[in-house]
Amino acid sequence: MLLSNIARIFDPIGGLSPIVFWCKCLLQSLWKLNIGWDELVPLEVMNQWEEFTSQIETLAEVQIPHFICNVGANDYQLIGFCNASDKGYGAVIYLRSVSPSGDIKIAFILAKSKEAPLKVLTIPKLELCVALLLAHLVFRIMNVYRGRILFNKILAWTDSQTVLSWLNTPSHILKMFVANRVVEINDCIPYSGWKYVPSKLNPANCISQGLTPMQLSEARLYWEGPPFLTLPESDWPLGNSTLLDYQALPELKAHSITVGTLGVQADPLSWIRRLSSYIKVVRVMAYVLRFRNAFKGFRYKRDTPLSGTEWFCNFYFGNYYSALRGGGRLPPSLALLRPFVDEDGCIRVGGHLQHSLLASGNKQPWLLPKDDVNCTPLPFRIVEALISQKFWILSVRVVIKSELTKCVCCCQYRGNVLEPIMADLPASRVTPQRPFAVIGVDYGGPFLYKCSNRRNVANHRPISVFLFRLLRPSLLAHSWQHFGGLWEAGIKSVKFHLRRIIHGHALNFEEYSTLFYRIEAVLNSRPLVPLSADPSEINCLTPGHFLIDLPDADPQSQDSAASLSARWKLVKQIKNNFGEGGRMNICIHCSNEQNGCKMVPKFNLECYI
Repeated sequence: MLLSNIARIFDPIGGLSPIVFWCKCLLQSLWKLNIGWDELVPLEVMNQWEEFTSQIETLAEVQIPHFICNVGANDYQLIGFCNASDKGYGAVIYLRSVSPSGDIKIAFILAKSKEAPLKVLTIPKLELCVALLLAHLVFRIMNVYRGRILFNKILAWTDSQTVLSWLNTPSHILKMFVANRVVEINDCIPYSGWKYVPSKLNPANCISQGLTPMQLSEARLYWEGPPFLTLPESDWPLGNSTLLDYQALPELKAHSITVGTLGVQADPLSWIRRLSSYIKVVRVMAYVLRFRNAFKGFRYKRDTPLSGTEWFCNFYFGNYYSALRGGGRLPPSLALLRPFVDEDGCIRVGGHLQHSLLASGNKQPWLLPKDDVNCTPLPFRIVEALISQKFWILSVRVVIKSELTKCVCCCQYRGNVLEPIMADLPASRVTPQRPFAVIGVDYGGPFLYKCSNRRNVANHRPISVFLFRLLRPSLLAHSWQHFGGLWEAGIKSVKFHLRRIIHGHALNFEEYSTLFYRIEAVLNSRPLVPLSADPSEINCLTPGHFLIDLPDADPQSQDSAASLSARWKLVKQIKNNFGEGGRMNICIHCSNEQNGCKMVPKFNLECYI
């Protein structure tokens, strides 16, 4: 209701500007309190509003004459006043007409008010803003009465000596906020038209302070202007119109002073003595040379800055890096890797895996020196396979072994106990038999059972299968290496990786069963003999060859279907991590194929081979 009543005020010429300004300040105070338009206002504000509305009827006594000119007047003057406070600012304009007989008439023409913005401004800046508002109102009235009234003089009055000093100052030495407004004010009203008036005689104070309806009806200063306007100009008070000192004037631009000094010539090599190592000297000199090359007109130009990749390759592979970029010869030990420099300036290993399903970074890993490797608590072969997926490190096995021996976590997992000399293997281990003729059973479920002579692993079979087939049981202790060591090795190979892969994941029965069925397939695909670097022996013998005549060559699945559940993704990821080491190891060793690595000229058409 309060907002709708204020919005209903219709005041086109601004005669009610003092009470409109009071209402604006009231709304701004409610805005600062974050009160919504449909919420109740505080009791104190409601009391002020009720008192304000009770005085509205007193405005009926206010009369504004429609005829503003003096009969027979030949001298018309447009006179404006402006003032500002911390609440806001306002301006009012009067018409002063003088008849030939000396009769003077003052008529109210126009007024306007604005509340101060939420961003706090100083009082001098608000005074400058209201001076600009007055200049706009004067320019508007002149356009309205153009051709009907000829104004002999235009006068603007303000009680701010700071504003008068700004208007009399060149705009180029003022700051941007003040300079822009000073230029615009001087375009509308020249400085000669501005006068100083004391605050008690300024009718614009009624607007900038705000009045209630009862106060406005009694404000003769606002409706009729200051009393001295009815006197001849020679009797007008001059007031204290002394301008401010130039040095004390606010909002002036800061002037910079440049001072030249003469000094002793410095030692050109003093910067080298401040550096602690030769490497830092080389790097600083490299940046200096790049800065020199950036000068206009210098012969050698480089478009890219000094990068870490370029520094790394030049530091560890200085001569080799230059030979690769310039097409030079490489030593035989490095030429076997078929290295090349990619578009990022990194050295990569060529290899023979362009048609594989590996990622681009795994097909052509980065070449790293053997002095830049971090330790990780994983077995030697897995560490080598994981590193070789992305980086090809020179003498990687020597580096990994030296780092793993210093790893505390690896030593904890690698702890061994003293074992006696193993006895002869039983006949079931060395006699040819059909798969699963002799079976080792884990009575924990049974969960795993394993073929004796071909090392096949099976998973989660009911014990009734063994009873119905009338098999003869035999007790095997886990400490008998020549009897139960093979079964314990199968269980150990599963537990060894499960403890490192599953971590703290909680699997239900179906997920656990699915995971172990996949682990069974992975174990039956492991090589029974050490891997060979010969490309003709990539498909090594596995337990799967005795079961289905081929290993379980299920490629690593990619989680591309968006409809898979999160739990299925977890099982697939654990399975992939379990079998990734062996498969990636084979691919990485295939990449180190040495046939066809001899550096020979390229073959062209019509050449003798």
